[in-house]
Amino acid sequence: MNKKNKIYKILVPITLILQCDYNLSNLGGNVDSAIIIISNEHDHISSIGSGYTSSNLVWSSKAGFDYKIKTGTSCRDGTLLSEGIVPNGNETTQILATSILLGENIIRICVTKEGVTAEKTLVINRIDDSTGPILNPLQLTEPENLATSVNPSPGEIVVYFAESLETSTPVLTMEICNAIDCTTTPTWQAVASTNTDFSWSQTSTANDTLTIKLSWILFPENAMIRWTLDLSSIKDLLGNTMLANLQQTFTTTVRNTVWPLAHTGQTSCWKNNGAVEDLNCDDGDYVFGDAMKPAGADAYFPNYPNVRSFIDNNDGTIKDNVTTLLWTKCSIKDDGTVAANGLLTEQLNDHTANCGISHDDLGAGTWEEAINSCSFLNQLSFAGRSNWRLPNYLEIYTHFHYQYTIPAVDHALFPNTGYFNPPYAPGYWTSTALVTDNTKSTYGNTYQGRHWYDLKTTPQSVRCVSESVPPSRSRGYVDYGETILDQGTSLRWRKCITGQTGVSCFGGPAIENWVARLNSCKVLNDTAYAGLTTWRLPSVIELASLLDLTQTANQINPLFYLPIATPLRFVSSTTSIAVPTDVFDSNFSTEGTGNMNTRTATSFYSRCVASEP
Repeated sequence: MNKKNKIYKILVPITLILQCDYNLSNLGGNVDSAIIIISNEHDHISSIGSGYTSSNLVWSSKAGFDYKIKTGTSCRDGTLLSEGIVPNGNETTQILATSILLGENIIRICVTKEGVTAEKTLVINRIDDSTGPILNPLQLTEPENLATSVNPSPGEIVVYFAESLETSTPVLTMEICNAIDCTTTPTWQAVASTNTDFSWSQTSTANDTLTIKLSWILFPENAMIRWTLDLSSIKDLLGNTMLANLQQTFTTTVRNTVWPLAHTGQTSCWKNNGAVEDLNCDDGDYVFGDAMKPAGADAYFPNYPNVRSFIDNNDGTIKDNVTTLLWTKCSIKDDGTVAANGLLTEQLNDHTANCGISHDDLGAGTWEEAINSCSFLNQLSFAGRSNWRLPNYLEIYTHFHYQYTIPAVDHALFPNTGYFNPPYAPGYWTSTALVTDNTKSTYGNTYQGRHWYDLKTTPQSVRCVSESVPPSRSRGYVDYGETILDQGTSLRWRKCITGQTGVSCFGGPAIENWVARLNSCKVLNDTAYAGLTTWRLPSVIELASLLDLTQTANQINPLFYLPIATPLRFVSSTTSIAVPTDVFDSNFSTEGTGNMNTRTATSFYSRCVASEP
């Protein structure tokens, strides 16, 4: 059969056909005299090629009886394949492809005593075909080879073959490009995919479709991924292997889903010189526009965009009630392996001991190691979950707490989260690589809770996340002229930079310090601008939600007006706890990196935000 014809071939695994047309009493009345088929090695064999040229049939019956193995219509007729006396224990009979006819063959085990014959039958198909498995030409793979902008969710690969295949576990190799320009000069880095699930199903015929559910749960974002199935691990029903390894490549984009946003957690206000911390920002002493105690800072709006709410589940996990995301309380080893001294299990379970010495011993790892680092949690069904994974660049922001610093997380909920204090790593890897340079990936910097990026080879820590429910919101913007609605977060933004007016953003951006920018957003409420009265300078988390890391130039949706001058640093209302004279900003011309700048600086821009009613 040539290759052209093979794609239409349908090989259907045949269930063993067992029948008994004898009376046990005729063989001495002993049940032990029944013929039992233990196993048949192959239902399909071929007289050509390197596949299965024979099948070992294992069976048993009453010792001392005469037997014959035949093909044909009955034990009286047909072709004799083998004969002898039934031994003690099991008998193995080799059925050669050359000894049977092309097509379906009924193999008969005939056992005789005193002229009475009993038999059992099974079916073996001879199909002389030496060509190996090939893809279905009508439906090859998902994602398709060389596909771009592939959704990271779900992290599954589906392979469609042209015939029924054996359902053995394939040998899979996963690689991710680690190069500045993966399109022209890719450099491949192997990435572990232990605990990946393989399953076979039917599309056109039985077991012609292989689904690979990667242990990563989701594909990494902005990544060129190459997968390879070893040729010897994919076999058709005749045992023929693929002619070559099956290898394909695709490139992912950023997941187009978002979670509801919560307040940053910052509750304190400071004088503009940063000298005094005030735990009560809404005591009447703070006034919009006041040079020393200005109103409108982050802590002034504790209910926006949503009230912050985290809970310790006392099982090694922390739940964010706003996003519904579940976090591991402790950091984990980046390569996802259990430490030889058993400290990894202790770290995960000993949450009453504040993640103890385990973190010290486990250290950090590269981005490639981090991709698969959460998979062992799924193998353990940690906290009853099997979808633990690495968070993306927007999710990592949601667990930062800006009333804390060094590290910028709730110290009680996430103990022993370190920063530049060996052996702690400076931050936590995310699954989002840079679209402009695939040698680098984003991470959450725990120094003060900033978004940053670094070489994938730089050691960072890992904190795993799990979705309680699939995200129901997709990122999308509605242009209302002077304002833009983010449908994912329900935040309404001014299209223009502060100081500009109209739909076309007429005029130059305002040159103001931080106090003036707080007041500029408040003034919009005085006139119920765009029908809203919740206008404010955005918090660092709200500002970060505008980051669009699919963009190769300025990392923000093109609907928003941007000045020609760079850097595109936009200021937030959130104060740096470590340096209270500074406030956070995001640079949309350098992958949205989080920075700090003094309150008196006038070199950055601002854009006001409001919450939808």
